[in-house]
Amino acid sequence: LEQHREAMDQGLVSYPRRDTTAAHALRSWLLQMYLLGMRWGDVCSLEWASIRDGRVEYTMLKTGTAKSVKIVPKARDILEVYADREGESRWMFPFLDWRQEDLDTDEGIRRATQRVNASVNQKLRQIAERVGIDSTMSTHIARHTAANRMASAGWELRKISAALGHQSVSTTEQYLRSLKDDELDDDHMGLF
Repeated sequence: LEQHREAMDQGLVSYPRRDTTAAHALRSWLLQMYLLGMRWGDVCSLEWASIRDGRVEYTMLKTGTAKSVKIVPKARDILEVYADREGESRWMFPFLDWRQEDLDTDEGIRRATQRVNASVNQKLRQIAERVGIDSTMSTHIARHTAANRMASAGWELRKISAALGHQSVSTTEQYLRSLKDDELDDDHMGLF
């Protein structure tokens, strides 16, 4: 996934067209990463009212915990793609515009985001296949990718845990297990 992100940063991979589910899926996946591994349900149900003063301020659907994340330039670029929706829709992404569930309660929003997740993950798998990514790509993998990027950048475990909104550092350690295996492989090669 890192190679694909770098290729996109260099303009070597183009987005699908703006108005397709694939384009929305890819942008939402990237936004999850850029907003410190924001959960899928929170990105899918991201409201324009949550964006203020250069931050995304929201209550996590899964835990009910308040969260505030700075909008970095790459996240801002994605938000700007959808700026014409502000005032027209409650939601930044159009995923919930297509749903018929009751979206006035957290439970209704949770159900709707779960239903949309399957089609978004299907589009992410198609995108991954198209650009030659062999590993699984899903909305949840965006959280793992963000965690691994934080760890690679030298972030302390407690900071990564706080960024992801984990209530336990042991959950964060599970996210980072694959990174540690890669580090062991590199060290192992130099051992003998």
